[in-house]
Amino acid sequence: VSRADPPALQPIFDGRTLAGLEGSPQLWRVEDNAITAEIPAGQPLKKNEFIYWQGEVHDFELVAEFRISGVPGANSGIQFRSQRLPDGLAAGYQADLDDGATWLGRIYDEHGRALLVERGTRVAIAPDGRRWVDEFAKAADFRALTKPGEWSTYRITASASHVEVWINGTLCSVLDDREAAAADFSGRLALQMH
Repeated sequence: VSRADPPALQPIFDGRTLAGLEGSPQLWRVEDNAITAEIPAGQPLKKNEFIYWQGEVHDFELVAEFRISGVPGANSGIQFRSQRLPDGLAAGYQADLDDGATWLGRIYDEHGRALLVERGTRVAIAPDGRRWVDEFAKAADFRALTKPGEWSTYRITASASHVEVWINGTLCSVLDDREAAAADFSGRLALQMH
């Protein structure tokens, strides 16, 4: 018995415009063939902002290149299987990113259960919410995965209840979420400006 080849990755960004994406044009733009968001110096962001892909994801693989700069502690994220709230905020899974100091590679539940998976762990969540955690590496081991000012690769795979987050080819976190009242199996994809 042979298995069919997995489907080829399909681009969701054309590298030139924000076609197919929904977000504030005052905050999001295309610069040097990359989706770019910037908080002007001295002007705090009043609330998290998101740019949403107009499609919906279920079981998927997302591969994205990212670069983050700014003040120490600057962080962002990739929302997936999320819901767009009436005020433009997102609720659902978030694959976190920063310069590697704290957040990079974690899985968070935005406007929900908060931190679900610390990097370096596999977390299984039962239908009733009970959790099992298996540590496969120390969180601090992931600090050097990215280099300041350089592009890095983020890969998220999701199949049914199973989610994996990879940075530059390194497995960072694994989630098996079967919590009846909270697990997300489909929804929107968005980038966060935090």
